[in-house]
Formats: sequence, C-alpha cells, structure tokens
Amino acid sequence: MSFIATTKYAASSPQDALEHATNGLFQRLQDAGWTIHNTVVSTPGAKDIIFKSTGEAGTESFFVRITQTSSTTILFRIASYYAASGTPGANDGNEVGVANYTHTQFASAGAANVWIYGDKDCIAVTFEQGAVYSTFLFGTPQRIEQTANSGRTTLTAGVTINGAGNTALAVASSANMTAAQKLFVVNQHVTSKGTIVRCTLVSVDNPTQVTVSNDSGTNTVFEAGALVGMDPLPAFVGICSYSGGTYQGFPSWGFAHLYHPATTRMTGTAQTTPAIRTALSAPASLDFYVNAVAKECATLLDPDANLNRPIMSCLLLGHFNATTSQIAGADQLRGRVRRIGRFPFVAGAVAAEDTFTEGAVTWRIFPDVSPTNIYYGMFAIRTSA
Repeated sequence: MSFIATTKYAASSPQDALEHATNGLFQRLQDAGWTIHNTVVSTPGAKDIIFKSTGEAGTESFFVRITQTSSTTILFRIASYYAASGTPGANDGNEVGVANYTHTQFASAGAANVWIYGDKDCIAVTFEQGAVYSTFLFGTPQRIEQTANSGRTTLTAGVTINGAGNTALAVASSANMTAAQKLFVVNQHVTSKGTIVRCTLVSVDNPTQVTVSNDSGTNTVFEAGALVGMDPLPAFVGICSYSGGTYQGFPSWGFAHLYHPATTRMTGTAQTTPAIRTALSAPASLDFYVNAVAKECATLLDPDANLNRPIMSCLLLGHFNATTSQIAGADQLRGRVRRIGRFPFVAGAVAAEDTFTEGAVTWRIFPDVSPTNIYYGMFAIRTSA
C-alpha cells in the first residue's frame, strides 16, 4: 500500500499548502502514487493540475483536478476522463465540481495548517486557518455490492453502440456478468472524452464478448479501453467545508459523483434513461447526494459492536429513499470510504486535532461543519494505512 501521512504541516499560505516541495498537497499526491496527468496552468499561486490514479489495485482509472483559483480559494473537481494536455472544456469528461460547492476558502492568504492522509484509492486533506477546518476527500470507494457490481472490464476494440437494436462488445472479460443487468460504458480516450452511456446486457456470448442494447437510444462511439461495468467509475469528491464564519460546502457528508447511479437500479429493472451530465453547472440536481445514513453506517454494518465504539469506522456511499435518491425505491449501496469515520458528538469529550487509537488503526478528530450540533457531530480521519 502506498500510504502517505502529513501531520499538521505549517504552511505559510494556501499556496504553500499546495506547492511546498516536500509537504504540499501536489507533492504528497505523487508520493502516494498519483501521477500528474495534465498541468493546465503552471503559474505559482494559480496552478491548475490534474492528477490520475490507478488505485491500489492498479486497475482503476480516476482523476482529480486541483486549482488555486485565488490567493484564498482552492477548487476540487473530478471527471470521467481528462485529456493529457490542453485546457478542459466545460463539457469535457462530464466534469463535476464548481466554485462555492467543491472548494475551500481561507479567510486570508496567510499561514494555514494542512494534514494529508491517504493512498492511491482515497486522499483526505484538511486545511485549518484560525481554528476553522475544511476537509476534502476524493478518490474511489471500496465496492461492497454483489460481485457483478464489483467487477469491471474494458473494451478491447472500439465500437459504435447502436441507438436501436443490439451491439456486440469485445471485452477483456465477461466474468461476473449476467443477462438483463445494467452496464455503464465510460470512454477513456481523447475522442469523445468521458462519454457515458448506460446499456442493458442482452447476453453473455463468450468469455470475451457480450451483447448489449443502448438505453439512451442514440448511436454512441467508444474507443478501445473504455470502462465497462455496473458501476465502473464510482469516483467521488466530498466536502466538509466551513470558513470565515460562512458555510462554503455541501451539508455534512455531501458527495459528488460522475453519473446518476440511482437511475441505474442495478437489479436490471426497466426504467427511464438516466440523466447524464452534458455541461458544467451548479450542482443543483443530479450530481450531489447527501448520504443520510452515513452517520449511522457502522451501526448498519454491526449494530451490537458499533453502538459501543467511539468511532464508527467507515462511511458508506449510497442512495437511500426518496430524500437522497432521485427515484423512490432506487436504493443502493455503492461502496465504503475507509479513510473517514464519525465520532458521535459528546460535549467536552474530545477537542479538534485529538488522536484516537483503536487496535492498529489511528484516527485524528476534526470538527464537522457544525461542531456544536449533535446532528453533525465530529468526524475522524484515518491516519494509518
């Protein structure tokens, strides 16, 4: 595992928190195994860099774009694909992330502290200035649904998936696929960057071929290397951000995803075509979901054990009931993020930056968006591998 830890680096400025040659976020990402995919802007104090990771397994493909948009603001974005050169366009790769939602805003361009923990799957970074904390997570969750959802393959040859009728797909492996299930195909090529389409699996023809029908009804071109699976790219960016007395992020446990999984109904149930992002816009509808059960995630996994544990030690990413899903009854569980947990609020029990050890696992406690509100409580960032 390529785990890295930066414990409270005293940066001279938000710029230094990103760019410091040893302790800055840009360098630490590379130390964790992420690679620089595209330096969009190289100007110090205004850098815009896209990083790519293949995950701890070496088989993933996901990105994060980190931009210093001002001396006091850092913006985080993700996409289903970014080109290795040039400036991404507004529609490229179904990019998710927008100012005032996935950014952190400092009160000044002065000194700030930064903590960075993570690996090639998930990075957690916390900024603090004037006793105000902002935490961001990005990467991919550990998939925990049925095998077919965990499995993912790639196209071995380019293909146009017909809008009408069926199309045969040449894939690296058809293992774990079942007729009638839903599949996403996500392009990973500079041509049609990040195009996403959902299909119904008509048949598993042989170990390297499946036949699908296109749920969108529109001819769509894909290149060799496109990702294929029930949830092939569950990348996310999550925020708990509060700065200068003004709330700067989504509510507790708000996460952005690249496509709307609630409409996949991964059981294969017939439904309307999912709405896929076609432009960058304020995340008012399909891109952001609040996981209402996140605070109780460990209780769901192991009620007896976890009710008596100080830290509920994972965060479930999912979409549950009509409040947090675009379709009532389209409940699903996408995966879990082991880098963050919840510390139930108990007045005076802990202070910001306290550490906690649970067996071989260590945690650091940070205030959530509203640390005096029992609904939000506090959260814990895992500081060990």
